[in-house]
Amino acid sequence: MKKIMLIGLEIILVLSLFACDNVYSKLDYQFGDYQVYLQKHGSCEMYVQTLIYEDNQHTYYLGAGGCSAEEYYFIRVDGKYVGITQAIKQEIITIDDVIDSEVPFLITVDKTNE
Repeated sequence: MKKIMLIGLEIILVLSLFACDNVYSKLDYQFGDYQVYLQKHGSCEMYVQTLIYEDNQHTYYLGAGGCSAEEYYFIRVDGKYVGITQAIKQEIITIDDVIDSEVPFLITVDKTNE
């Protein structure tokens, strides 16, 4: 009986570890008409910058803290989470939507001063 309980506990722990990376937290920001969500990737102290858009004058990144270089910010479209990079490429949102939101985790690099 103890062995069955121990195995059950191990299964619950393993499933909860996998479930942690699939949790999306609603943030207090919107890109255009879409709510912004954060998907955490562990509790590491690593700082990650994800390239979301680049033109002749600027490069735009979103910054987050976590354990991987995967995308951290998403919008929800028709019940599915779409990464910000993909949302811009698919023209669901624009870089102007991101800039206008004034999110503190947007990093803008001016290429004209290089």
